Amino acid sequence: MSTTQLSPATGGPAEARPPVVLLVDDDPKNLVALESILEDGSFELKNVPVGKWRIVYRHEGGFHKGTSGSLGFPLEVKGDKKTMDLDPIEFEPPVEKK
Repeated sequence: MSTTQLSPATGGPAEARPPVVLLVDDDPKNLVALESILEDGSFELKNVPVGKWRIVYRHEGGFHKGTSGSLGFPLEVKGDKKTMDLDPIEFEPPVEKK
């Protein structure tokens, strides 16, 4: 499987970047899948390989739960799954440092 290197995650404000969901491996710089988040908050990741991944939610203001969210949250894709429904999350924007 090939991966694409991402620049280091900061969790800070993004310059006009659309909300996206990323799927990464143990190194959050290795991108497995990337998809835009629709206005209703839904998204679909297609052709995700079986395995243990980390899912990262990024919005215009930064990562879900700030810098720690840039590492992602565990997600396992099993071989018999054609589709997976994830529990809804309430996006928690990063806290601004003063």
